[in-house]
Amino acid sequence: MKTDMGRTLLCALISTILLVGPALAREPGVGNAYSQGSSLGLPTGANPPQGVWFEDTSSVYVAQTTDTAGSSKDGTKITAISTAPRILWTTPWKILGAREMAFVVVPIVNLDVSNIPGEAGVTGHSLAFANPEFTPINLSWNLGVPGLFGSATFGFYPPIGRYSSSATVNVGNNFWTFQPEVALSYISPKWLLSAHVMYDTNTENKATDYTSGDQLFVDFTALHNFGKWSVGPVAYYTKQVTADTNNGIYYGPDKPLFGEPGAFAPGLLVGYKLGKADVAGYFTHDVVASQGGSVGTRVYFRVMFPFS
Repeated sequence: MKTDMGRTLLCALISTILLVGPALAREPGVGNAYSQGSSLGLPTGANPPQGVWFEDTSSVYVAQTTDTAGSSKDGTKITAISTAPRILWTTPWKILGAREMAFVVVPIVNLDVSNIPGEAGVTGHSLAFANPEFTPINLSWNLGVPGLFGSATFGFYPPIGRYSSSATVNVGNNFWTFQPEVALSYISPKWLLSAHVMYDTNTENKATDYTSGDQLFVDFTALHNFGKWSVGPVAYYTKQVTADTNNGIYYGPDKPLFGEPGAFAPGLLVGYKLGKADVAGYFTHDVVASQGGSVGTRVYFRVMFPFS
């Protein structure tokens, strides 16, 4: 009965997240709360064994944004170096037959931008904390098929990263972001197959009276295990899916709305089991991007291990 209830809740959340409208717009200079591709290579449908875990995913991203009305790569040039330590606690508790986990992520970002449209010669730099992620609910069910797991998650990003409406570069956002998630993972001695879907919705930026539209993120993983090694393709997809709202004149009295950012980036991951630790290196490259989405290559390194 509990497994059936878990399946029902998971299906309802998947339907809610995927039934979204057409893409519309996003405030310029406002970064994503979720860093694309951060969950690649992880069995996001299954929580780790009970206990406290440490994970860090670091990345380097070199890219250029596209035209807000198309896919020409002629916008802002970006170099972002980040590290995102995460503390996870898989509890001994079960809720509706699911294992409960909670975690917190505190990202630090070094961001450089140049070639800003309409601002010739202007560059920007910031090294600061981005908005942290708090995820108090992460429920994982064994779905009744050997090796098949599903999860339903809710997290949020409070506006406590560095932000200034007068700054050229910000790594924090001046609004709350709420993030429901669902994931499916198949785990066997030879395979890890996983799909992770996240839906971000934002409150208003009080400095500009502008509300950025909702975004959909999907991370895909398909790894084959060879002893202590894991190798396989990964990919992420992101797209804005609801309209922006402009209630102020920060961007001019005509109250403009902006592009329709989206991107798809495949890549490759190599992982290794090193004692109790799992380490992985992977890369992605944006092969499709438009409406203010960025085109570039991102290289990641991850380590994860239990505290005991």
